Amino acid sequence: MGLTGSGKSSALKVGHDIQSCTDTVDEAPSFELEGRTVRLFDTPGFDDSNKSESEILRIIAFELENQFRQGVHLHGIIYVHRISDVRVGGLAKANFGIFRKLCGEKSLRNVVIVTNMWSKVTEEEGEKRVEQLTSMENFFKDALEKGATMMHQKRDTAKSVRKIVKAILKNHPEPLAIQEELVTESKGIDQTSAGQEVDRRVAAVMEELD
Repeated sequence: MGLTGSGKSSALKVGHDIQSCTDTVDEAPSFELEGRTVRLFDTPGFDDSNKSESEILRIIAFELENQFRQGVHLHGIIYVHRISDVRVGGLAKANFGIFRKLCGEKSLRNVVIVTNMWSKVTEEEGEKRVEQLTSMENFFKDALEKGATMMHQKRDTAKSVRKIVKAILKNHPEPLAIQEELVTESKGIDQTSAGQEVDRRVAAVMEELD
């Protein structure tokens, strides 16, 4: 997951291409790693220009609900962030805010925040931005303190992706908050924490326009 244009598709290449589409959850061809079958999914960003945040949430939630009902449990969630971004804007904060609500607290230990596009910055610039990102109260800091980890994809190679996936394979599968809310608690999407966060965002935007 991550912002539109964050390089999610290229960041997750493991010798295969993910055919990125703005309005679907795309699956890369499965592959074997250390005797286990790995499946990677690419999701549209909540800042997609063609669909609203509510529509994107429904697309992602539908896939997550189906996986959960089929007994498929996620070992990890990768959130991709461009280290080349000079500043963290409102869209990035909003996108990650919805992501946090979608995951919930328990599954944060299985979240990996991956910084990419290191070729566009110097090593010194990149390290300074990592320091800023990890200390931002309303961005990555809280998630990292509650169990999420951060990894850096300094080279866009299959080897670097495998390193990330290997770390995730060590995780104990944990259902996401939205999966438990939709399936176990039989809530509608609008009643979930992520759905309420989207509604709050929409209300805030409408208030600014008035």
